Amino acid sequence: MESERRRDGLPVRPPTRRTRPSRVPPHLRPRRQGQNPGDERTTEQRRADVLTDLLLGTNQHHMRAEIQVLVPATVLAGTSNEPGELAGYGPLDADTVRHLAGNATWRRILTDPLSGTVLDVGRKRYPSPGLAEHIRIRDRTCRFPGCPRPATSCELDHSIAHSKGGETSDGNLGPMCPHHHHAKDHGPWKLEQPKPGHFIWTSPTGDTYEVAPEPLHEPQPAPPAPDNDDPPRF
Repeated sequence: MESERRRDGLPVRPPTRRTRPSRVPPHLRPRRQGQNPGDERTTEQRRADVLTDLLLGTNQHHMRAEIQVLVPATVLAGTSNEPGELAGYGPLDADTVRHLAGNATWRRILTDPLSGTVLDVGRKRYPSPGLAEHIRIRDRTCRFPGCPRPATSCELDHSIAHSKGGETSDGNLGPMCPHHHHAKDHGPWKLEQPKPGHFIWTSPTGDTYEVAPEPLHEPQPAPPAPDNDDPPRF
């Protein structure tokens, strides 16, 4: 079949298809079977490697994983050989725990010696479920003056920001609705919590408002005083 020609007699060039360059690194591009005998990866494995490389880059030395190991302080001090617990795995022997702790970040966790319930998580950013429940039951509503939003739908806010050294404890936490949480962190309102559950707000004009926890029930009347008209007993 003769090729088409233009009016000037020259042949018409067929249209060329432009392709975009591949963004996949050359060493991770799928190869045909037999092209690289030393690569024993399957097609699925190569595709997974390509996806990982595209998401994280080829240099992954900056990545850092975190594991949680719960262990009594006596084990780290060497006075006890109780097993620790690796979260999501199970128990670890004392020697392995001490080896991991040698190059790790420690977090102090205070527990009730009788029940084992967590009471304080030191500088941990998020409170434990037990502490969060304690705060919400104690305060019951958003701690901004006059806000009726239930504590169960509020965020738990650090009165002194965690980034400024504030601890995660009942004396530095309080429920805050998102609106007033933002007003406290990014607005002109200032907040103090001089003792657990007692909040003092300072408005932009300098006025102060105190919010204290309400009792869960009405105060009980004091027992009657003993009748002093009876003669003393000798």
